[in-house]
Amino acid sequence: MNKTKRTALIVISVLLISALLVLSAFAGIYLYSEAVIFNHRDSSEVHSAIPPVEGFSVKYPFFANPMALSGSGGRSYTLTLLNGGEKNIEVYEAVNAPVYIWVDYLYNRYRGRVNLDYSLELDGKTITVSMIGNVYEGENSIPVEQKFVFDIENADSDQLPKWINEEETDEEYREFFGFVTNPTVNPMPDWYGEM
Repeated sequence: MNKTKRTALIVISVLLISALLVLSAFAGIYLYSEAVIFNHRDSSEVHSAIPPVEGFSVKYPFFANPMALSGSGGRSYTLTLLNGGEKNIEVYEAVNAPVYIWVDYLYNRYRGRVNLDYSLELDGKTITVSMIGNVYEGENSIPVEQKFVFDIENADSDQLPKWINEEETDEEYREFFGFVTNPTVNPMPDWYGEM
């Protein structure tokens, strides 16, 4: 084989190997981004007609694949081709929605006069979010706490996480949760309609 043919063969081989490496890396990133990974960031926004009240704040976890967590403090996913798009949003919302709706319930119920924080336990099989804080009626501070426990073992779009301690929440919250998640079937709570 002459030197020109050998050089051309080496260049073509290097280009093919480089292309395969790039495609393999892209495929690896894509597969990682489509995996159900319960990473989280702190969130602080509440979408309400009630404006934030100075001196009060809320903090709650927002779960998603690390590649889908946006940099904002609210409840938003970064959706791109490289993070599986909307494929797993319902998986994460099975955990995010009950926690956020509880925060939203307190925020609306007590007209923004709420201070909330949380602690988190994540062991690969369950997620436990322990919310704690105070709500205010007039000058009275009322301590609040709520634990949310979710079974996330083998969670995916065909097997959504299960909220395993839903019955431990108070009835007024469950009514609000039912209204928010299915307003055509569940009536608006009286207190919410008076806002």
